[in-house]
Amino acid sequence: MRIWWGATPVISIASVAATAALGCANCTDVGCDPGVDVQSVSLNVPRADYVVRAGVEGTCADQRIELIRGEQSIGASLPIEADVGEVVAVDLTVERDGKSVLNATGAAVVRVTQPNGPDCEPKCRLAQGHLVGTRIEPLS
Repeated sequence: MRIWWGATPVISIASVAATAALGCANCTDVGCDPGVDVQSVSLNVPRADYVVRAGVEGTCADQRIELIRGEQSIGASLPIEADVGEVVAVDLTVERDGKSVLNATGAAVVRVTQPNGPDCEPKCRLAQGHLVGTRIEPLS
């Protein structure tokens, strides 16, 4: 018994050291979807379900989301084909019960996000911008 208890910490320390030496990353298991992400959206609307319609270079997608009062980031999942760093045309519409709450157009920059860390999958392409009035401007 003493041999096993005494050896366990040595094995654990050795395995941690080997993992670090091999460059293995400690990754979380967060998923992500490619799409449009518009930040700094502050709508004075009641908390409810809304339909977000987003488009990038002519490709569009609808997504149902719950909006709350205050500043938030909104968007929709859709494939992004543009290269990282490229500025693309985007449009964003938010509707409730068929009535428009927000119509915005402009541009966003394509970036890659890795929600689980820099050495971890997945890598997701996002067209990211921020809202100024009804204009979308690329994140700098």
